[in-house]
Amino acid sequence: MRRRPLPFLSGAVFLALVSTACSAFDQATPPTTTTPDPVVLGTLPPVVHTVTTEPLASRATQPPTEPPIEPGSVTIDEPIAAAVDAPQMTAPSVVEFAGLPLSDIAVSPSGRWIAINRDTQICLLDTTVGSTRSDEGCVEFDGPIGPRSLAWSPDESTVAFHHDWPLLVDSDIVVLDVATRSLEVLTDDGTDDLETGELDVAPFYSDDGTLHFLRAAPDPSLNLPERPFNVVEFRNAPVVLDGVVVEHLPRSARQDPGGGPVVIEVTQRSERFPSIAVIDADARTSTLIDGGIDRINGRPILDVAGKRALIAQGPVAALSGVRAALIDLTGAASPQALPATSSESDRAVGGVGLSPDGTAIVFIIVDLNDPLGHELAVAPILDDGSIGPLGVIATGEEFAPNNGDKTIVPGGLGIQREVVWVRNAIIFGLGPKQIVTVGLN
Repeated sequence: MRRRPLPFLSGAVFLALVSTACSAFDQATPPTTTTPDPVVLGTLPPVVHTVTTEPLASRATQPPTEPPIEPGSVTIDEPIAAAVDAPQMTAPSVVEFAGLPLSDIAVSPSGRWIAINRDTQICLLDTTVGSTRSDEGCVEFDGPIGPRSLAWSPDESTVAFHHDWPLLVDSDIVVLDVATRSLEVLTDDGTDDLETGELDVAPFYSDDGTLHFLRAAPDPSLNLPERPFNVVEFRNAPVVLDGVVVEHLPRSARQDPGGGPVVIEVTQRSERFPSIAVIDADARTSTLIDGGIDRINGRPILDVAGKRALIAQGPVAALSGVRAALIDLTGAASPQALPATSSESDRAVGGVGLSPDGTAIVFIIVDLNDPLGHELAVAPILDDGSIGPLGVIATGEEFAPNNGDKTIVPGGLGIQREVVWVRNAIIFGLGPKQIVTVGLN
Protein backbone atom coordinates (compact mmCIF):
# COMPACT_ATOMS: atom_id res chain seq x y z
CA MET A 1 0.00 0.00 0.00
CA ARG A 2 1.42 3.34 -1.02
CA ARG A 3 1.24 6.09 1.58
CA ARG A 4 0.03 9.52 0.54
CA PRO A 5 2.64 12.24 1.22
CA LEU A 6 2.31 14.04 4.53
CA PRO A 7 3.84 17.32 5.68
CA PHE A 8 6.66 17.10 8.18
CA LEU A 9 9.52 19.16 9.58
CA SER A 10 12.51 18.49 7.37
CA GLY A 11 15.70 17.13 8.80
CA ALA A 12 17.59 20.22 7.69
CA VAL A 13 15.20 22.61 9.41
CA PHE A 14 15.13 20.49 12.54
CA LEU A 15 18.93 20.25 12.64
CA ALA A 16 19.18 24.01 12.29
CA LEU A 17 16.99 24.47 15.35
CA VAL A 18 19.00 21.96 17.36
CA SER A 19 22.29 23.42 16.18
CA THR A 20 21.22 26.90 17.27
CA ALA A 21 20.42 25.66 20.76
CA CYS A 22 23.60 23.62 20.99
CA SER A 23 25.67 26.57 19.78
CA ALA A 24 24.37 28.64 22.65
CA PHE A 25 25.18 25.76 24.96
CA ASP A 26 28.73 25.49 23.63
CA GLN A 27 29.50 29.22 23.55
CA ALA A 28 28.06 30.34 26.87
CA THR A 29 30.78 31.77 29.09
CA PRO A 30 29.45 32.71 32.52
CA PRO A 31 31.75 34.48 34.96
CA THR A 32 34.74 32.45 36.07
CA THR A 33 34.64 31.25 39.68
CA THR A 34 37.47 30.27 41.96
CA THR A 35 37.98 26.53 42.39
CA PRO A 36 37.54 25.30 45.97
CA ASP A 37 38.19 21.77 47.12
CA PRO A 38 36.38 19.12 45.03
CA VAL A 39 32.83 18.45 46.14
CA VAL A 40 31.93 15.00 47.42
CA LEU A 41 28.28 14.39 46.74
CA GLY A 42 26.03 12.60 49.17
CA THR A 43 22.53 11.21 48.99
CA LEU A 44 19.97 13.45 47.33
CA PRO A 45 16.91 14.41 49.39
CA PRO A 46 13.87 12.21 48.76
CA VAL A 47 11.27 13.49 46.33
CA VAL A 48 7.59 12.81 46.94
CA HIS A 49 6.12 11.11 43.89
CA THR A 50 3.24 8.67 43.56
CA VAL A 51 3.58 5.42 41.62
CA THR A 52 0.35 3.65 40.77
CA THR A 53 0.67 -0.10 41.26
CA GLU A 54 -2.72 -1.45 40.20
CA PRO A 55 -3.28 -2.49 36.54
CA LEU A 56 -4.54 0.42 34.46
CA ALA A 57 -7.24 -1.71 32.88
CA SER A 58 -8.99 -2.04 36.23
CA ARG A 59 -9.06 1.60 37.34
CA ALA A 60 -10.49 4.90 36.23
CA THR A 61 -8.04 7.38 34.81
CA GLN A 62 -7.34 10.33 37.12
CA PRO A 63 -5.39 13.45 36.15
CA PRO A 64 -2.03 13.81 37.89
CA THR A 65 -2.11 16.05 40.94
CA GLU A 66 1.51 16.25 41.99
CA PRO A 67 4.02 18.64 40.37
CA PRO A 68 6.99 17.45 38.31
CA ILE A 69 9.99 16.12 40.21
CA GLU A 70 11.87 19.09 41.57
CA PRO A 71 15.48 19.63 40.40
CA GLY A 72 18.13 18.27 42.75
CA SER A 73 19.55 20.52 45.44
CA VAL A 74 23.04 19.06 44.93
CA THR A 75 25.02 20.75 42.15
CA ILE A 76 28.27 19.89 40.42
CA ASP A 77 29.48 23.40 39.69
CA GLU A 78 33.00 22.61 40.88
CA PRO A 79 35.56 19.97 39.81
CA ILE A 80 34.89 16.48 41.16
CA ALA A 81 37.29 14.20 43.02
CA ALA A 82 38.73 11.16 41.27
CA ALA A 83 36.70 7.96 41.53
CA VAL A 84 37.87 5.21 43.84
CA ASP A 85 38.52 1.91 42.02
CA ALA A 86 37.88 3.49 38.64
CA PRO A 87 37.62 1.04 35.72
CA GLN A 88 40.58 0.62 33.42
CA MET A 89 40.00 2.46 30.16
CA THR A 90 41.48 2.09 26.70
CA ALA A 91 42.49 5.07 24.58
CA PRO A 92 39.47 6.70 22.94
CA SER A 93 38.61 5.58 19.41
CA VAL A 94 37.23 8.40 17.25
CA VAL A 95 35.37 8.07 13.94
CA GLU A 96 34.06 10.80 11.67
CA PHE A 97 30.56 10.90 10.19
CA ALA A 98 29.28 13.19 7.48
CA GLY A 99 25.97 14.94 7.16
CA LEU A 100 23.91 12.65 9.39
CA PRO A 101 22.20 14.71 12.10
CA LEU A 102 22.16 12.56 15.24
CA SER A 103 18.86 13.82 16.64
CA ASP A 104 16.22 11.05 16.61
CA ILE A 105 18.32 7.91 17.08
CA ALA A 106 18.46 4.43 18.59
CA VAL A 107 21.74 2.72 19.48
CA SER A 108 22.05 -1.05 19.01
CA PRO A 109 22.60 -3.28 22.07
CA SER A 110 26.34 -3.72 21.43
CA GLY A 111 26.84 -0.05 20.64
CA ARG A 112 28.12 -0.79 17.14
CA TRP A 113 25.20 0.65 15.17
CA ILE A 114 23.23 3.88 15.41
CA ALA A 115 19.88 3.91 13.63
CA ILE A 116 18.91 7.44 12.60
CA ASN A 117 15.40 8.64 11.80
CA ARG A 118 15.66 11.17 8.97
CA ASP A 119 11.95 11.77 8.46
CA THR A 120 11.44 9.53 5.39
CA GLN A 121 14.74 7.65 5.65
CA ILE A 122 16.25 5.30 8.18
CA CYS A 123 20.05 5.40 8.18
CA LEU A 124 22.50 3.00 9.82
CA LEU A 125 25.79 4.44 11.08
CA ASP A 126 28.58 2.02 12.03
CA THR A 127 30.32 3.53 15.08
CA THR A 128 33.48 1.52 14.32
CA VAL A 129 33.83 2.95 10.80
CA GLY A 130 31.90 6.22 10.54
CA SER A 131 30.70 7.61 7.22
CA THR A 132 31.91 9.85 4.41
CA ARG A 133 28.60 10.66 2.66
CA SER A 134 25.34 12.09 3.96
CA ASP A 135 23.31 9.32 2.31
CA GLU A 136 25.58 6.48 3.40
CA GLY A 137 23.69 3.53 4.88
CA CYS A 138 20.27 5.14 4.28
CA VAL A 139 17.09 3.37 3.17
CA GLU A 140 14.12 5.33 1.82
CA PHE A 141 10.67 4.74 3.34
CA ASP A 142 7.36 5.61 1.68
CA GLY A 143 6.24 8.22 4.19
CA PRO A 144 7.41 9.84 7.45
CA ILE A 145 8.80 7.59 10.20
CA GLY A 146 7.29 7.97 13.67
CA PRO A 147 9.43 10.13 15.97
CA ARG A 148 11.29 8.17 18.66
CA SER A 149 9.86 4.87 17.39
CA LEU A 150 13.10 3.13 16.31
CA ALA A 151 13.72 -0.15 18.21
CA TRP A 152 16.59 -2.62 17.80
CA SER A 153 16.23 -6.38 18.07
CA PRO A 154 18.60 -7.96 20.66
CA ASP A 155 20.69 -9.66 17.93
CA GLU A 156 20.90 -6.40 15.94
CA SER A 157 19.46 -8.06 12.83
CA THR A 158 16.42 -5.79 12.53
CA VAL A 159 15.15 -2.32 13.44
CA ALA A 160 11.41 -1.81 13.92
CA PHE A 161 9.49 1.46 13.77
CA HIS A 162 6.00 2.79 13.17
CA HIS A 163 4.75 4.99 10.39
CA ASP A 164 4.05 8.55 11.53
CA TRP A 165 0.39 9.62 11.62
CA PRO A 166 0.20 13.40 11.98
CA LEU A 167 -3.00 13.90 9.95
CA LEU A 168 -5.29 11.23 11.39
CA VAL A 169 -3.79 8.53 9.20
CA ASP A 170 -3.50 4.91 10.28
CA SER A 171 -0.06 3.67 11.42
CA ASP A 172 1.61 0.32 10.76
CA ILE A 173 4.68 -1.49 12.11
CA VAL A 174 7.63 -1.69 9.73
CA VAL A 175 10.85 -3.73 10.07
CA LEU A 176 14.22 -3.01 8.46
CA ASP A 177 16.48 -5.99 7.78
CA VAL A 178 19.99 -4.76 8.61
CA ALA A 179 21.80 -7.25 6.36
CA THR A 180 19.72 -6.75 3.21
CA ARG A 181 18.59 -3.14 3.91
CA SER A 182 15.05 -4.21 2.94
CA LEU A 183 11.82 -2.94 4.54
CA GLU A 184 8.75 -5.02 5.37
CA VAL A 185 5.39 -3.67 6.52
CA LEU A 186 4.10 -6.22 9.03
CA THR A 187 0.67 -4.92 10.00
CA ASP A 188 -0.88 -3.36 6.91
CA ASP A 189 -4.65 -3.71 7.39
CA GLY A 190 -5.49 -2.26 3.99
CA THR A 191 -6.71 1.14 5.14
CA ASP A 192 -5.32 4.47 6.27
CA ASP A 193 -8.55 5.49 8.00
CA LEU A 194 -8.20 5.77 11.78
CA GLU A 195 -11.92 5.16 12.30
CA THR A 196 -11.86 1.77 10.56
CA GLY A 197 -8.22 0.71 10.76
CA GLU A 198 -5.98 -0.55 13.55
CA LEU A 199 -3.44 1.93 14.91
CA ASP A 200 -0.15 0.12 15.56
CA VAL A 201 2.61 2.11 17.30
CA ALA A 202 5.59 1.96 19.70
CA PRO A 203 7.37 -1.28 18.72
CA PHE A 204 9.80 -3.00 21.09
CA TYR A 205 11.58 -6.36 21.35
CA SER A 206 11.60 -8.67 24.35
CA ASP A 207 14.93 -10.13 25.43
CA ASP A 208 14.23 -13.35 23.44
CA GLY A 209 13.90 -11.31 20.24
CA THR A 210 10.10 -11.35 19.96
CA LEU A 211 8.63 -8.20 18.45
CA HIS A 212 5.86 -6.43 20.38
CA PHE A 213 3.91 -3.22 19.81
CA LEU A 214 0.82 -1.36 21.01
CA ARG A 215 -2.46 -1.49 19.08
CA ALA A 216 -5.68 0.50 19.30
CA ALA A 217 -8.54 -1.41 17.68
CA PRO A 218 -11.01 0.52 15.51
CA ASP A 219 -13.97 1.86 17.47
CA PRO A 220 -16.10 4.57 15.78
CA SER A 221 -17.80 5.28 19.11
CA LEU A 222 -14.56 6.51 20.71
CA ASN A 223 -12.21 9.32 19.81
CA LEU A 224 -8.59 8.24 19.41
CA PRO A 225 -7.40 9.58 22.83
CA GLU A 226 -10.14 7.51 24.48
CA ARG A 227 -9.23 4.19 22.87
CA PRO A 228 -7.29 1.67 24.95
CA PHE A 229 -4.06 0.25 23.54
CA ASN A 230 -3.35 -3.48 23.86
CA VAL A 231 0.10 -5.04 23.84
CA VAL A 232 0.50 -7.24 20.76
CA GLU A 233 3.06 -10.01 20.34
CA PHE A 234 4.21 -10.65 16.77
CA ARG A 235 5.86 -13.90 15.75
CA ASN A 236 4.33 -15.12 12.49
CA ALA A 237 1.15 -13.14 13.11
CA PRO A 238 -0.07 -10.56 15.65
CA VAL A 239 -1.48 -11.95 18.91
CA VAL A 240 -3.10 -9.62 21.45
CA LEU A 241 -1.92 -10.26 25.03
CA ASP A 242 -5.00 -10.35 27.24
CA GLY A 243 -5.03 -8.06 30.24
CA VAL A 244 -2.15 -5.75 29.25
CA VAL A 245 -3.73 -2.40 28.43
CA VAL A 246 -2.33 1.13 28.25
CA GLU A 247 -5.12 3.66 28.65
CA HIS A 248 -3.21 6.62 27.26
CA LEU A 249 -1.82 7.57 23.87
CA PRO A 250 1.60 5.86 23.44
CA ARG A 251 4.43 7.57 21.59
CA SER A 252 7.46 5.33 21.98
CA ALA A 253 8.67 2.29 23.91
CA ARG A 254 11.96 1.25 25.47
CA GLN A 255 12.69 -2.29 26.67
CA ASP A 256 14.92 -2.95 29.66
CA PRO A 257 17.80 -4.87 28.00
CA GLY A 258 18.08 -7.19 30.98
CA GLY A 259 14.58 -8.55 30.46
CA GLY A 260 12.94 -6.12 32.87
CA PRO A 261 9.84 -4.02 32.23
CA VAL A 262 9.07 -1.95 29.15
CA VAL A 263 8.82 1.83 29.52
CA ILE A 264 6.23 3.56 27.33
CA GLU A 265 6.11 7.29 26.70
CA VAL A 266 2.43 8.23 26.83
CA THR A 267 0.32 11.36 26.66
CA GLN A 268 -2.55 11.34 29.14
CA ARG A 269 -6.02 12.40 28.05
CA SER A 270 -6.12 15.21 30.59
CA GLU A 271 -2.48 16.26 30.16
CA ARG A 272 -0.61 17.68 27.17
CA PHE A 273 2.74 16.58 28.58
CA PRO A 274 4.20 13.06 28.45
CA SER A 275 4.17 10.61 31.33
CA ILE A 276 5.56 7.11 31.73
CA ALA A 277 3.70 3.81 31.59
CA VAL A 278 5.52 0.63 32.67
CA ILE A 279 4.31 -2.70 31.34
CA ASP A 280 5.21 -6.24 32.35
CA ALA A 281 4.00 -8.57 29.61
CA ASP A 282 4.67 -11.72 31.66
CA ALA A 283 2.76 -10.48 34.71
CA ARG A 284 0.05 -8.94 32.48
CA THR A 285 0.25 -5.59 34.26
CA SER A 286 0.49 -1.97 33.18
CA THR A 287 1.48 0.76 35.64
CA LEU A 288 1.34 4.52 35.23
CA ILE A 289 3.90 6.87 36.75
CA ASP A 290 1.93 10.11 36.92
CA GLY A 291 3.25 13.62 36.62
CA GLY A 292 4.58 16.09 34.07
CA ILE A 293 8.06 14.55 34.04
CA ASP A 294 9.16 16.53 31.02
CA ARG A 295 7.00 19.55 30.32
CA ILE A 296 9.07 21.14 27.58
CA ASN A 297 10.88 18.99 25.06
CA GLY A 298 8.49 16.02 24.95
CA ARG A 299 11.30 13.44 24.87
CA PRO A 300 11.34 12.04 28.37
CA ILE A 301 13.06 8.64 28.15
CA LEU A 302 16.85 8.88 28.29
CA ASP A 303 17.85 5.34 29.24
CA VAL A 304 16.41 2.14 30.75
CA ALA A 305 18.36 -0.64 32.51
CA GLY A 306 18.17 -2.77 35.66
CA LYS A 307 14.47 -1.88 36.27
CA ARG A 308 15.44 1.79 36.41
CA ALA A 309 14.99 4.65 33.98
CA LEU A 310 16.52 8.06 33.44
CA ILE A 311 13.85 10.61 32.58
CA ALA A 312 14.56 14.08 31.17
CA GLN A 313 13.14 16.99 33.14
CA GLY A 314 13.60 19.93 30.83
CA PRO A 315 14.97 21.21 27.52
CA VAL A 316 18.15 19.18 27.05
CA ALA A 317 19.83 21.92 25.02
CA ALA A 318 19.42 24.46 27.82
CA LEU A 319 22.43 26.49 28.93
CA SER A 320 22.49 24.61 32.23
CA GLY A 321 22.76 21.28 30.42
CA VAL A 322 20.88 18.02 30.89
CA ARG A 323 18.52 17.74 33.84
CA ALA A 324 17.09 14.33 34.58
CA ALA A 325 15.58 12.11 37.26
CA LEU A 326 16.23 8.50 38.22
CA ILE A 327 13.01 6.46 38.35
CA ASP A 328 12.74 3.06 40.06
CA LEU A 329 10.34 1.18 37.77
CA THR A 330 9.29 -1.20 40.55
CA GLY A 331 8.17 1.65 42.81
CA ALA A 332 10.53 0.47 45.56
CA ALA A 333 12.34 3.83 45.80
CA SER A 334 11.32 7.46 45.39
CA PRO A 335 12.43 9.22 42.20
CA GLN A 336 15.75 11.01 42.58
CA ALA A 337 16.80 14.17 40.75
CA LEU A 338 20.28 13.79 39.26
CA PRO A 339 23.00 16.23 40.29
CA ALA A 340 23.11 19.17 37.89
CA THR A 341 24.87 22.47 37.35
CA SER A 342 23.39 25.86 38.17
CA SER A 343 22.57 28.41 35.49
CA GLU A 344 25.47 30.60 36.71
CA SER A 345 28.07 27.85 36.44
CA ASP A 346 30.81 27.62 33.83
CA ARG A 347 30.14 23.87 33.72
CA ALA A 348 27.20 21.90 32.29
CA VAL A 349 26.05 18.29 32.14
CA GLY A 350 26.50 17.30 28.51
CA GLY A 351 25.01 13.82 28.77
CA VAL A 352 24.02 10.98 31.09
CA GLY A 353 23.42 7.24 30.84
CA LEU A 354 22.87 4.09 32.89
CA SER A 355 25.29 1.19 33.25
CA PRO A 356 24.12 -2.03 31.55
CA ASP A 357 22.90 -3.47 34.86
CA GLY A 358 21.37 -0.21 36.06
CA THR A 359 23.59 0.11 39.13
CA ALA A 360 25.50 3.28 38.15
CA ILE A 361 25.08 6.51 36.20
CA VAL A 362 27.69 8.00 33.87
CA PHE A 363 27.94 11.77 33.41
CA ILE A 364 29.74 13.92 30.86
CA ILE A 365 30.50 17.28 32.48
CA VAL A 366 31.47 20.02 30.05
CA ASP A 367 33.73 22.91 31.01
CA LEU A 368 32.51 25.91 28.99
CA ASN A 369 35.78 27.82 29.44
CA ASP A 370 38.53 25.20 29.48
CA PRO A 371 38.61 22.87 26.43
CA LEU A 372 40.74 20.42 28.44
CA GLY A 373 38.58 20.58 31.57
CA HIS A 374 35.80 18.20 30.52
CA GLU A 375 35.14 15.26 32.88
CA LEU A 376 33.76 11.73 32.52
CA ALA A 377 32.32 10.76 35.90
CA VAL A 378 30.36 7.89 37.43
CA ALA A 379 27.99 7.75 40.42
CA PRO A 380 26.78 4.48 41.96
CA ILE A 381 23.09 3.87 42.66
CA LEU A 382 22.89 2.80 46.29
CA ASP A 383 20.79 -0.03 47.74
CA ASP A 384 18.08 2.37 48.89
CA GLY A 385 17.76 3.80 45.36
CA SER A 386 19.59 7.04 46.10
CA ILE A 387 22.50 8.34 44.04
CA GLY A 388 25.95 7.99 45.58
CA PRO A 389 28.98 10.29 45.27
CA LEU A 390 30.25 11.20 41.82
CA GLY A 391 33.82 10.26 40.95
CA VAL A 392 35.84 11.23 37.88
CA ILE A 393 37.20 8.36 35.76
CA ALA A 394 38.75 10.48 32.96
CA THR A 395 39.44 14.13 32.16
CA GLY A 396 40.23 16.19 29.08
CA GLU A 397 41.82 14.36 26.19
CA GLU A 398 41.92 11.11 28.16
CA PHE A 399 38.39 10.57 26.85
CA ALA A 400 37.58 13.58 24.60
CA PRO A 401 40.51 14.32 22.25
CA ASN A 402 39.71 17.78 20.87
CA ASN A 403 43.27 19.17 20.49
CA GLY A 404 42.38 22.03 22.79
CA ASP A 405 39.60 23.28 20.50
CA LYS A 406 36.98 25.03 22.64
CA THR A 407 34.28 24.50 20.00
CA ILE A 408 34.61 20.70 20.08
CA VAL A 409 32.92 19.45 23.23
CA PRO A 410 31.82 15.96 24.32
CA GLY A 411 28.16 15.17 24.85
CA GLY A 412 25.51 12.49 24.83
CA LEU A 413 24.03 11.17 21.59
CA GLY A 414 20.70 12.21 20.14
CA ILE A 415 18.53 15.13 21.13
CA GLN A 416 18.11 13.42 24.50
CA ARG A 417 21.93 13.53 25.05
CA GLU A 418 22.29 9.86 26.04
CA VAL A 419 25.73 8.53 26.97
CA VAL A 420 25.61 4.90 25.82
CA TRP A 421 27.17 2.45 28.28
CA VAL A 422 27.38 -1.10 26.97
CA ARG A 423 29.12 -4.09 28.54
CA ASN A 424 32.67 -3.12 27.65
CA ALA A 425 32.51 0.45 26.31
CA ILE A 426 31.10 3.95 26.73
CA ILE A 427 29.99 5.74 23.55
CA PHE A 428 29.22 9.44 23.06
CA GLY A 429 29.54 12.33 20.65
CA LEU A 430 32.40 14.78 20.25
CA GLY A 431 31.61 18.02 18.45
CA PRO A 432 29.24 17.99 15.47
CA LYS A 433 30.85 15.19 13.41
CA GLN A 434 32.63 12.69 15.65
CA ILE A 435 31.69 9.64 17.72
CA VAL A 436 33.97 8.40 20.49
CA THR A 437 34.17 4.89 21.90
CA VAL A 438 36.11 4.38 25.14
CA GLY A 439 36.79 0.73 26.00
CA LEU A 440 36.36 -0.54 29.57
CA ASN A 441 38.37 -3.40 31.04
